[in-house]
Amino acid sequence: MGSMKKEYDNSKKYSYDIMDEISKLLEKKDIPFNINTNKTEIVVKSSKYSKSSIKSLITDNISKPGTVISLLINITDIGDTIYIRQVSK
Repeated sequence: MGSMKKEYDNSKKYSYDIMDEISKLLEKKDIPFNINTNKTEIVVKSSKYSKSSIKSLITDNISKPGTVISLLINITDIGDTIYIRQVSK
């Protein structure tokens, strides 16, 4: 239990810029998206990408230690819309 709390506490220092990093990555890869004004949700509306391909893109290109990405963001899909949401600040 102590190590999960340590990972969670460690992830806090990355929470302020994780969504900016994801949006810059999507721009670099020419993936169209929208981001809300509080920068807590990115929406990718495209049939060319799947939830797993977006998740792989993020985990392969944004280097954060340990389980930071899985603690900070949640990726879900409905039809051909993929939602990347920041779940922890």
